[in-house]
Amino acid sequence: MGRIKTYDFDGEYVTWTTRWSYAGSIYYRNGKFSASSNCGILKVLNKEINPKFLAYALKKEAKKFVNTTSAIPILRTQKVVEIPIDFPPLQIQEKIATILDTFTELSAELSAELSAELSAELSAELSAELRERKKQYAFYCDYLLNPKNWKEENKYYKLGEIAQKVLVGGEKPADFSKEKNEVYKYPILSNNSKAEEFLVYSKTFRVEEKSITVSARGTIGAVFYRDFAYLPAVSLICFVPKEEFDIRFLFHALRAIKFKKQGSATGQLTVAQFKEYGIHVPSLKKQKEIAAILDPLYSFFTDLNEGIPAEIELCKKQLDYYQNFLFNWVQNQKAASIL
Repeated sequence: MGRIKTYDFDGEYVTWTTRWSYAGSIYYRNGKFSASSNCGILKVLNKEINPKFLAYALKKEAKKFVNTTSAIPILRTQKVVEIPIDFPPLQIQEKIATILDTFTELSAELSAELSAELSAELSAELSAELRERKKQYAFYCDYLLNPKNWKEENKYYKLGEIAQKVLVGGEKPADFSKEKNEVYKYPILSNNSKAEEFLVYSKTFRVEEKSITVSARGTIGAVFYRDFAYLPAVSLICFVPKEEFDIRFLFHALRAIKFKKQGSATGQLTVAQFKEYGIHVPSLKKQKEIAAILDPLYSFFTDLNEGIPAEIELCKKQLDYYQNFLFNWVQNQKAASIL
């Protein structure tokens, strides 16, 4: 967000992001501002509606109305005006807005405080711990995956020779759900760097076997083990090995490969290129022994890496809980008055 000398609006408004990844993000404005072409603007004219209450209400509902089937996520004005909202009396709206303001401020303060504390007091300690765990895992990987230390015969394979199948994901289907349920129960995996980042769910799957996924664009070479059925999205390579190979051994072996960007300016890894990478493989018994040592070390490393922001996330969940509680109360009051 930048600043300019002039302004187009002055007063209380509710704005929303209309396009791209933040489409459906809602903001309360009170003062002078200007807006870009990707900003929707709503002015409350009804004196029985509190603008800040409206902003909180829209924050809860707007994301559901974002069109994510198009190439660029978008929330159009005609969709915003269709969003149903229950409005209690003005005095109750103001009270709810005040309560949520308090929780929002506390959440922001705690996040800033924890971030500062992490940066000032914990950063050095956690970084040192993380470095040590990484070194431990890297040391054992280097040692245990080195064929010179196996003291038994081994064979060099290209990944294409090891694979039962290798495939790459396609476009996200038009029919999907943002929530997991009995019909939409298969996660659609993208080429992200997180092991468990499920944004939407599909009715169908393309991979049901235990597999290894490798990001082919963006975070190229991000390797994760999958033990569930899923539908891969664009730029995610899925690798299912033959039964004579231990998949956990292969997971660690693939993590050790330095996959290179090739092709376009942004760079990508194709299935053909992936199949040409190779590794040394010992007997199945030895593979399982190596995996049994590396698995707990990998968990030891990733648990710390992913656990640091847990307290901040808990604070955000608390804010979401109270926000949902208050708006559900409003809806229940309306239902009670009808009955």
